[in-house]
Amino acid sequence: IVGSLMKLFGFFTIKDPFSTRHWSLVLGDPVFLSAVRNSIALGVGTAGIGLFCYCLVGYALVRTKIAGRSLINLLIWLPWAIPGILLGLAFLWLFLSARVFAPLYGSYLGLVLVLLIKEMPIGVHMTKTAFVQISEELEQVGRVCGAPWFYNFRRIVVPLISPVLVSVFAIVFMGAVRDIDTIILVGTANTRPLSILMMEYSMAGEMQAASILGVILSLFAIAIALVSRKIGLRSAA
Repeated sequence: IVGSLMKLFGFFTIKDPFSTRHWSLVLGDPVFLSAVRNSIALGVGTAGIGLFCYCLVGYALVRTKIAGRSLINLLIWLPWAIPGILLGLAFLWLFLSARVFAPLYGSYLGLVLVLLIKEMPIGVHMTKTAFVQISEELEQVGRVCGAPWFYNFRRIVVPLISPVLVSVFAIVFMGAVRDIDTIILVGTANTRPLSILMMEYSMAGEMQAASILGVILSLFAIAIALVSRKIGLRSAA
């Protein structure tokens, strides 16, 4: 916060060292407004699609007896075992070498796909933990009454794990918004989020502007945490 208000970053001994001029410049910059829209789009897209996908995978691992569950559980941790820049490089190679995937390069869908893989370990294992805590007999009662699987899942399972789902959405959203190393190679100027813009400001020596974006991302995280906590408490009540 202090760095974002300084005339010259790191110089406290000059006359009137603090100013809000950099805030005015950054907040009025069309590039900043575009980055905010991109960050929200990536965060909501990744968290929304991820919540659905992670639930299905977690449910399948807990409630079914599919072959190779132990191997799948191990592979789910793989995105966290690989440095983010290498994961991004792998997707860059995939997008540029396979013609069918070429349209994904630099697109929102491509970035969401990369972030879905990156956040998969936390998303799947949090939902798995929630499913383990729910007795299977609750679903069996619904099936005995003739309810289809999706109806059972929507009306019985989802309300019981809704606090966990809210937490997963918040964690994946913030993971997508603040990510730099995974998406830097597969994004373009048109899909540049706040995290990448912050890095660009920092590399250009505009430390005050970079500090401003850091403060904004921190406020994003606090707001999402407070909202998700309120929704989670209301769901659990």
